[in-house]
Amino acid sequence: MDNKSFGKRGVWDTKTKNNKIIEDKILTIKSIKLDDVECITLTNNTFYVKRVDKQPTYFPDKVESLGVINYNGYFTFSFDLPLYNSLINQKFKKPMDNEISYFSNYTKVFHYEEEKEVIDDIYNILKEIDEKFSDKRSSIRNS
Repeated sequence: MDNKSFGKRGVWDTKTKNNKIIEDKILTIKSIKLDDVECITLTNNTFYVKRVDKQPTYFPDKVESLGVINYNGYFTFSFDLPLYNSLINQKFKKPMDNEISYFSNYTKVFHYEEEKEVIDDIYNILKEIDEKFSDKRSSIRNS
């Protein structure tokens, strides 16, 4: 491999002999902790890469990896907010099994889609009421 130097100072991170890499650097992420909570599952073994300086464009922007980062760039991963909800869902939420009885269905835990729909419906009804009657409330309040 020719000219494997990157960055503003042209730092070489490999040793080559006869145009073949004989020594390279690898970064392995074994743990990511936030407030002593293991978060490595947040990566879903997927890292997004922002290339540096003159790095070739054929390098992928998305890398599937078990924490091994072996070429230059800025590696990031995504997660949902609020963070603790995302962590809990990723660690404990299981696919729902509708074959299990309703009251003993442990797979329903962390599946709040139906409840969210009800809350959204209530919110929309309240918003509609507010839009319809805000003028009347204002006139009563201002009298």
